[in-house]
Amino acid sequence: MGGISPVAARLARELVVVEEPRAEVIEAEFDGDGLGTEENAQALLDESIRLFQQGDPLSALSSIGKAVEIEPKNAQMWYALGELLGILGKTEEEIASWDRAVEIKPDYPEAWYNRGAALCALGRYEEAIASYERAVTIKLDYPEVWINRGEVAISLMCYSGQSLNAASVNSWVSWQV
Repeated sequence: MGGISPVAARLARELVVVEEPRAEVIEAEFDGDGLGTEENAQALLDESIRLFQQGDPLSALSSIGKAVEIEPKNAQMWYALGELLGILGKTEEEIASWDRAVEIKPDYPEAWYNRGAALCALGRYEEAIASYERAVTIKLDYPEVWINRGEVAISLMCYSGQSLNAASVNSWVSWQV
């Protein structure tokens, strides 16, 4: 199945060009006790985006990793790490990042959605459906989740030998009605 994943495609679309990070913030990455500040973590996140846009995803991963170390209770940092790990094809690590993001912020529908997509990529369909269900519980108007949830459910029915009928398909696309 080659090509870019939906998660990677969305990240590429959503990334905005950031200004060069302020040198004093990057240089002062950590304060005296080894921990950085929220401002430093944001600067590292911005640096990670810039590095990714410049075609250096491994350096971007290093920067976002440092940001997560500085702000380990910031769901946005874990989300960004999950996005980048997904792009790099590190799906197990990506899932661990989504797990951490939703542990910190259980009402984060985008993280639940991306967790479901990563689980689906590994063939862990029941878990993927559970993640999609959490996402739509939080944000009912989320068409991508409904579509993926339905596709996974239909795939599960096909793999298990169940036949598709109008009632089973309609139950998954009822959000359109």
